[in-house]
Amino acid sequence: MSWKNGAKKVAEHFQTGVSYMIPLVTAAGLLTSVAVIFGGQNAWNQTSNIWGNIRLLGQTGLGFIPVIIAAYVAFSIADRPGLAPAFILGLVASNMGTGFLGGMLVGVMVGYTVQLLKKLKFRQG
Repeated sequence: MSWKNGAKKVAEHFQTGVSYMIPLVTAAGLLTSVAVIFGGQNAWNQTSNIWGNIRLLGQTGLGFIPVIIAAYVAFSIADRPGLAPAFILGLVASNMGTGFLGGMLVGVMVGYTVQLLKKLKFRQG
């Protein structure tokens, strides 16, 4: 496989991850926006009213972006066996503050690692 073909495949995996991430970004961004529109600037500072809680819900959803991108990039590469480890490591990457790019990197690393592990043959007995 040439570098050009390899880069094209990785780009396709990224596109798959982004397509799964779009509903999350849309819903979380909409919740955050609606809360600020109706709750004003106080929605950012407090959770004692409904608008502050809706804003918190939206912001929490946006925090899942690295987790979702990692999981579904790995899913695109390794199918379902890549989902669980990528969700876990995506959460670790998110807690480390790596953001969207860290999630993408974790997805590629986990996806290709799981794909390699799937090819190994184990002896029984």
